Amino acid sequence: MRFRQLWPVALFAALLFFAAGCARGPSGPTTSAFDGTYQGTAYNIGDPGGGCVLRTPTSVMTVSQGYVQFGQYSGTVSPSGYVQMLHGWFSVSGQFGGGKFQGEVRYPQPGCLYRLDMPRIA
Repeated sequence: MRFRQLWPVALFAALLFFAAGCARGPSGPTTSAFDGTYQGTAYNIGDPGGGCVLRTPTSVMTVSQGYVQFGQYSGTVSPSGYVQMLHGWFSVSGQFGGGKFQGEVRYPQPGCLYRLDMPRIA
């Protein structure tokens, strides 16, 4: 019974921290205006099957010289503050601004969609 309760947490953590390989965002101009460290919470906003964690802390997202690192995801920040990072079927996208990052994490299997609210912490 305990495994049934914890497997969504384990899945979420595995996808953020242990996904193999890195993917960069689109090439083009970047900006260092959003450099810093961000951390916050992922909120479940789309869960048709009930198998996704409802709310969980995020790993740290680091931005340095316009380059983003978030778990195994990586990419570049556009001058407007937008970033999109892809890895296989999974994606992280969103907008930097006002001292925070707001975006989404999509996991098509098992159909999880999370809203990210991550204030700049350093």
